[in-house]
Amino acid sequence: MEKALQTIIDNKPAKKGKLLNQWKVLLKTKSFTKHSEEVDFS
Repeated sequence: MEKALQTIIDNKPAKKGKLLNQWKVLLKTKSFTKHSEEVDFS
């Protein structure tokens, strides 16, 4: 699983336009009630 997670982290900027740390900051400003909402947003 660790390799798969690293692949997601590595591909995030190309697919979503933001680095993982940028997503963490942005997600902290949101009020999601479910993990799936957070996943769908990002």
